[in-house]
Amino acid sequence: MYLLFGTKKILLIDSGATVSLTSFPIRQHVETIINRWCINKKKKREDLKLVVAHTHNHLDHIAGDGQFQGQLFTTVVGTTVENVSYFFKLSKWPYSIGTFALDNQRQVAIIPIPGHENASIAFYDCTTGLLFTGDSLLPGRLYIANFSANVDSIQRLLYFIESNHLNVSAILGAHIEMTQIDKVDYPIGATYQPKERLLNLSLDHLHQLNNELQEQWKAGFDQRHKAYYDAFIVDPNPSQLPPYPSNGRMGEHGFILLPLSTLGLVWISHKPMFRTPHDFQLVLIAKVTHPNVNSLSLPTNTNVLQNQWTILPDLWSLNNLLNGNMTTFSAQLFIGNFEQGGQYLCNITLEIVWPPLTIVQLNASEIEPYQPLRYSSYLLSNMIVNNQTEIHLYLLHQIRVQPDFDTIAHATIDPFNCTTDIEREKLVDLLTKNGNEWAFPGLNNELLNRLTVSSGVVRAQLLNDIYSTVCSMSIIEEIQCTLGPDFYDNCHVTSHSVCNSSSLLTILFFWLCFQKEL
Repeated sequence: MYLLFGTKKILLIDSGATVSLTSFPIRQHVETIINRWCINKKKKREDLKLVVAHTHNHLDHIAGDGQFQGQLFTTVVGTTVENVSYFFKLSKWPYSIGTFALDNQRQVAIIPIPGHENASIAFYDCTTGLLFTGDSLLPGRLYIANFSANVDSIQRLLYFIESNHLNVSAILGAHIEMTQIDKVDYPIGATYQPKERLLNLSLDHLHQLNNELQEQWKAGFDQRHKAYYDAFIVDPNPSQLPPYPSNGRMGEHGFILLPLSTLGLVWISHKPMFRTPHDFQLVLIAKVTHPNVNSLSLPTNTNVLQNQWTILPDLWSLNNLLNGNMTTFSAQLFIGNFEQGGQYLCNITLEIVWPPLTIVQLNASEIEPYQPLRYSSYLLSNMIVNNQTEIHLYLLHQIRVQPDFDTIAHATIDPFNCTTDIEREKLVDLLTKNGNEWAFPGLNNELLNRLTVSSGVVRAQLLNDIYSTVCSMSIIEEIQCTLGPDFYDNCHVTSHSVCNSSSLLTILFFWLCFQKEL
């Protein structure tokens, strides 16, 4: 966030990613800075008007607005295109350039740049030469929601700078997501980022981005792709990318199948690999249409499962499923792992409930350093136990780097044991959202740290959450675990049977000493 001072007005660019008055008292901090400035400049606070504006309308940029709204000497600019256009007097969005005067000497230019988000704007400070670009250009992943709008916006921003012969002393975005290693970023949602890349970018980086977007635009829709540069990654949203080639990734795509509390629906997770045609973590909900679900030996009491079921479908294209061109498929149902001697039960037909809950492609060439233990959660059931809510979840380990491990655990959360800034009556809805991402402070992404029954109760931090939610999570059972990169062999690892490298060296040292004495 950035605070720009004039002698009449002060501009705060973005209000932060957290709503909490306790853990994130952003207004208190800003007012402290303003009061110090007033003392140094011999000004009165009431002589200065604070304006809170935003680079765009995403929660991690507007979450602190509530702390400023209704306060004295403060205006919070609305976050829609209409709000922004009205406040900054942009008569023809997105082609108008607005000006905002901090005083008679200091002007800030307002440049609409939709693409990352519909109401995205850039701020150019004419006094310092600083260009504030929000999430449209920063050292990290440049997510593009509207590709054609983004192409036009970046070209228009560059034209504004160069046609007016403006000096750009630095380009400042709203996040740092890159490491000091060129083209290597931190995992999404990382809370520990040692050795970050510097925040400031240059006009050369704006030229790089513009050239990349122009080339992809001229090449046509079918050639759009993620592009890696030293200081940033161009990352179009899936809806802005061409579909996967039809009939590609043909294979026998095994899935783990698990019951849900809703009769007739099942949760299925693709058995992945780091190589095509199986290079996806894919989670779906499906309806068993044949035979009747009541004839399957799936438990109706899902408190403890104590088993896994797997399905082996007919040969088909994973690409066709990802593109939405395949809505049903037939499969053999097994109790246990069909690759490891599971028992065949019957043939079933599954109807996919669209859209999928998770689609993540595994890329063996990508490097994501400093990866903490991560799981995604999916609702199994929401029960009332002793007049208290008990949420049962499936936890799927997020596979990121080779060799890694594919594991599914069963966990429960009592919302009463969570600390959060969200209203209590809305907390259950937040916790039961499918695809929530969780980090586990103190646990690195290692096989021995994975969540099992022996983990007991763990501290789980909900990621990408403006409410700072942390919960106590009870691990009921580990349903399956296989080792990468092929994810075929079972883990079967306990703390008693595996040593780290230093322990192995110690054992080898004493064994050699013993041999010498003999």
